[in-house]
Amino acid sequence: MNALLIVFAVMILFNCLSVPYVKLFEADKPYAYFHLTLRYIPQHYISSAYMWTLYGSIALIAFAFVTGTFKRVGAWQDRPLAVPGEDRVRRWWWWTILLGVLAVAIMFVQAGFTVPALTVAGKTFAERQQLRLMFADRINQTLFSLDLFFVVSMNLIMAVVVLKKKRWFYLCGSAALLIVTALFALSKSHMAASLTVVVMFVALAQRVRWITLFRWGIVMLLCIIPWYYIQALSGGRSLTENLVTRIVYGQWVGMPHYVMLYEHDRAPLTSLLPPYIQRFLPSVDDSPARKLMIFIEPEGALSGTMGNFPSFYIGEAFAAAGVLGAILAPFIVGAQLWLLVHAFALLPKNLITTQLFSWMLFRFIIGLISGFSMFMVSSFTIALVAVVGVAMIWEAGRARTAAYA
Repeated sequence: MNALLIVFAVMILFNCLSVPYVKLFEADKPYAYFHLTLRYIPQHYISSAYMWTLYGSIALIAFAFVTGTFKRVGAWQDRPLAVPGEDRVRRWWWWTILLGVLAVAIMFVQAGFTVPALTVAGKTFAERQQLRLMFADRINQTLFSLDLFFVVSMNLIMAVVVLKKKRWFYLCGSAALLIVTALFALSKSHMAASLTVVVMFVALAQRVRWITLFRWGIVMLLCIIPWYYIQALSGGRSLTENLVTRIVYGQWVGMPHYVMLYEHDRAPLTSLLPPYIQRFLPSVDDSPARKLMIFIEPEGALSGTMGNFPSFYIGEAFAAAGVLGAILAPFIVGAQLWLLVHAFALLPKNLITTQLFSWMLFRFIIGLISGFSMFMVSSFTIALVAVVGVAMIWEAGRARTAAYA
């Protein structure tokens, strides 16, 4: 199985299944979450948003196929993974455990000698949002992200892919580190996000079967269920309803708002840039996702308990450039995916490069289901430029070596 199918499967799950699901299973529930969120939106805007969603999905997949991106990823999967001896990997595993524990200790102090996830049981939605913002401000988010996505993920990768002797010991140790680390964020997605990086690594290391991915999907679902269960205890809806409303159509539900609000009124293109870039420009504008949150939940947005309202990447492209932006968006995004895959094709395939490749494909997924601004200036685009630069230097050095040989 081609690893890019995971990327596009997630895109379809979080976006393309939303409207059919509602039509089939919630048509007789006028007070369901989907309908309440879209209560101000005329039906033709919902239909238009869904058509743009289908276009953005089909065009991107077709572009990846025509440009050979699928083929290049398959070629990467077929390359052997260079792995050091198991004794050395075992030492690396212990070093990542120590680094992970050190990061957890630092975050524990930053959080005021408490564990954030253990403080939210029984809290209302507003209280959880306030606690989430409070802990996000106290805990260094760069430290948390580096620890979760590189230290903890690599630790888990070594336990899953490389270490064979006493495998259950290492798997249990890695799982414990992952759980403890995830407890320092009140977002339900962090543990699943880290596991997504591991799944992408497994798929890139070699070709895997769909049944393998299905098993990993069950594992990720089991990891996030406790968070949704805590939400169900205080949110009124059942565990199943919380899962469905978030996974099946919770991410997409902003699309019709983009189409309606920006049909005639365009957001400045610069509003898609991050604040640290905008501050050097003549004016600073809220992103379309931020403006959308202010429109939908003004009290929460203005009080600071609500952030942005992300949605399918076509939404922000439409907000900034209208129909032309929506038409061009799949090709701009597809070109970045092509560049990413071709850059890694020039690099050696080892634990480090494969993990970085996995993380960048994960970030690409986040961009697809969150917003086009991810493909303007972000950690993803900065990392992409860096990878392309390293690949060019590596290829140039290899060419010189071949010339002197």
